[in-house]
Amino acid sequence: MRSVVGLLAIGLVGLSSYPAWGAATIARNRRDTFYYATSPTLGEASSAVLDYCASSSGLNCQVVTTNNGRGWSAVAKSPQGYGTAMGYESAATAKRVALDGCLAETPVGGTCAIVLTFFDPS
Repeated sequence: MRSVVGLLAIGLVGLSSYPAWGAATIARNRRDTFYYATSPTLGEASSAVLDYCASSSGLNCQVVTTNNGRGWSAVAKSPQGYGTAMGYESAATAKRVALDGCLAETPVGGTCAIVLTFFDPS
């Protein structure tokens, strides 16, 4: 099983770009570090991201969202919550949807920031 995995921790600059497969999964650990994986199937992508998250952070991780198609994905985070978007036609739309989801979980006056963006071309 070949999987592609990327990582972006809050405060870490950059995200490796990799060719994608057919399904993508985003997971996070309890410190709100987000990870993603792409693979031919959702099951393989989920297994890959959970394995990578656990081995990289030493913490239990959970899948927060999946997508079985192509498009842009993003995660936005605040101290109170996060928002995700997967499978959008543009990076700008994915970021806006993720920010809107995050702001819905954040008290009035709070701010959210994009912490992960990637494209799955499959």
